This record gives sequence, C-alpha cells and structure tokens, in this order.
Amino acid sequence: MAKATAKKKWVAFKSNATIPMAILGEKEDRKVQVGEVIEVPATYADHVVQDGFAEFSDALTAATTKKQPKVDVDAKGKIQKLEKDLKATQGALKTSEDEVADLKVKLQESVDAVTSLTSELSDANDALASTISAAKSPEVVDAEARVADAQAALDAVGLGKPAGPEIAALQSAQQALAELQS
Repeated sequence: MAKATAKKKWVAFKSNATIPMAILGEKEDRKVQVGEVIEVPATYADHVVQDGFAEFSDALTAATTKKQPKVDVDAKGKIQKLEKDLKATQGALKTSEDEVADLKVKLQESVDAVTSLTSELSDANDALASTISAAKSPEVVDAEARVADAQAALDAVGLGKPAGPEIAALQSAQQALAELQS
C-alpha cells in the first residue's frame, strides 16, 4: 500500500470539485468527481477535509476507486420503468388486436345477415307482385288490355293524319279501367 509523502495526502471529495492548477502544479485546473481519490499537497488536503469538502483516504482506495465503473442508478430505474411501460403497451396492443378480430367477425356476420334479408325481401316482393297479379279480376285484366290496344292503335296512326277515333277509343278504355280500379 502506497502512503502519501509527508508533504502530500490522499483525499476523496464528497462532491464534484475543481482543484486549482497552482495547487497541483499542472497546466490546467483538474476536475474530480464525487468519491474520486487524489493525492494533493498536505496543507490543501487538511484544508478541504477541515472545511468538509473531502475526507482522508489512502492510495489503495485511489487504485480501486478508478477501476470501479460508475453506475447510474437513475438510468437503471428508468430502463425498468420503460420495460414495464413497453410490456403494458404490448398487452394493450394484443387486447386491441383481439378486439379488432372480434369486430371483423361480427361485421362479416352482419354482412351475411343483410345479404340474407335482402334476398328474402326480393323473394317477398316477387310473391307480392304475383299475388297482386293473381288477385286482379278478369274485367280489370280485360280493361288493361283494351287500354294497351287503344294506345297501340293511336301510336300506329302516322303523323299529320287525323286520329280522332283512336283518341276517343283510348280515352274510353282509360275511363273504363279507372272505374274498375276505384
């Protein structure tokens, strides 16, 4: 174990400190970190220890202090929090993906139901039209045929030719149909 000379002593600073260059006899001030052990002139060492800025140490502590890596306790806590937040986010994502899958299934079921109902409605409309057609009395069917025939006769008359009898026949057929429908 190396010992400080009578004119120098080992100290460990309690906070970050800057040692003036004149004290160490160097070209620049030296910055030291909390707990860093350094050999300084005895009078300066006595002064910083007495004022509470540092405490006496030894060369062995100095050798082991420099080799120990500095651990950022806050960084470790931040990493653990981020990992926890990541797991929570991944869990929420999985839940959301499951909900989306369920909604897709429900949507397909709804589409299938609408398709089925549309088909049933079309079938019901066809059945209703057949029922209405079947429910017409023979007189109404005959009157509709006479209106269609009268319209065809009127359409067959050329332009510029008198169509008085055809118009009268169409009006008569339309009136007879209207009376049957009311």
